[in-house]
Amino acid sequence: MNILAAVDFSPVTDAVLATLGRIGTLSAVKVHLVHVAPPEPDFVGYAPGPDVVRGQVAAELRTQHQRLQELADRLRAGSIEATALLLQGPTVD
Repeated sequence: MNILAAVDFSPVTDAVLATLGRIGTLSAVKVHLVHVAPPEPDFVGYAPGPDVVRGQVAAELRTQHQRLQELADRLRAGSIEATALLLQGPTVD
């Protein structure tokens, strides 16, 4: 069974992982963790954009990627096959 789980690193994320862990003990599952990061500001990536903003965006994406990988590692430690995918796009508050 494949399960797609969207995570936002809010307090409910731990409950999502706990539920996935319980499901994983009942049957063989493959979990796909997805986190959507906000899109870059329009000026990032262009020469006129401030370097400090580009650096901040890159640092935030690295941190989110690391956190997502840590969540997948927690599932793998429980013998659950897990992949993690960080996407950028429109997000919901």
